[in-house]
Amino acid sequence: MGASIAHAQSSVTLFGHFDNSLAYVQGGPGKSTFEMADGNHIGSGFGLRGVEDIGGGTKAIFQIENGFSTPNGAFAASGSTARMFGRQAWLGFTNDRFGTLTFGRQYDFMLSGMCRYASGCLLGAPFDRAATTTATISTLLGGNGSNADLDRLGGARVDNAVKYTSSNFNGVGLSFGSMYGLGGTAGSLTNGSTYSVYTGYAGGPISLGLTYTNKQDQTSDSHYTVLGLGGSYTYRQFVFDMLLTQDRWTAHQDVVNGIDVNARYAFSPSFTLLFAYTFSDPNHGSANRLMKGKRHTAGCEADYFLSKRTDLYASFAYQKAEDGQKAQFIYQTASSLSWATMTQIGIRHRF
Repeated sequence: MGASIAHAQSSVTLFGHFDNSLAYVQGGPGKSTFEMADGNHIGSGFGLRGVEDIGGGTKAIFQIENGFSTPNGAFAASGSTARMFGRQAWLGFTNDRFGTLTFGRQYDFMLSGMCRYASGCLLGAPFDRAATTTATISTLLGGNGSNADLDRLGGARVDNAVKYTSSNFNGVGLSFGSMYGLGGTAGSLTNGSTYSVYTGYAGGPISLGLTYTNKQDQTSDSHYTVLGLGGSYTYRQFVFDMLLTQDRWTAHQDVVNGIDVNARYAFSPSFTLLFAYTFSDPNHGSANRLMKGKRHTAGCEADYFLSKRTDLYASFAYQKAEDGQKAQFIYQTASSLSWATMTQIGIRHRF
């Protein structure tokens, strides 16, 4: 639980999370690095969230959040614009019956709806599906401080956004949501805009989710779209997840299809072992501007909770690139070979 200040039926809670690791990356002669890495599973950050009961089952809510680097204490980059709260900054209303409506800088449904199925969210950054050029990501996401994951699963922020998420529909496990982010481009109602939709089901051992996000370019009619279909099955201590994604950039008709499967087994409430495999398949091979060449990534992680809020993890990931390309993990320099490995030991804490 975070620290809070309460008055009558309102409260403000300070919350945050740290994720710090030691990482060794091997990628051929002269390409080995040993470093302290931040944000392997989730970028370190802190913020405030508030709630006030305004009657009739409705509550006013808000959340502001910023990121920082645990190795050096610096604020996390928030794009081309300096931001006091670069992660999220929104307010709105929630009702147990009618759902939640929020306004401001917030995530689309790839993160809030599909992250639960993704190896990148469960085993960390080496499984994020990154573009092979920084310029591509800046063009697609608008340089607003979003994570560089092509599938937007690492957290693509949408500014000036209105987002609605339903409650559990009629108690049968169905839910849905929609978001629209105003583009803010003078003379155009659509340039730079983003919309995202989601529908999901959760009942018994099965969970399913389907989402689609469309971002229009600031200066043209081209679009960057992400489609995701995910599901999970739980049997006792075993959980199996699968996620299918398709990233499309209409400016060049580039497409990247993704397959993501992972499994985890809880040996005890404190100790879990996870395995994952992802495959990325660009339609234009090495000429694809989103991702150059096919990519296979496989690995595992052991996660041990010291308490409800603090855990230790150790992970290993291996990537193999095809079509004459060099392997490259997100935020790492390219390997000198078609393969690369990353080994990490880390600690996470939430408050």
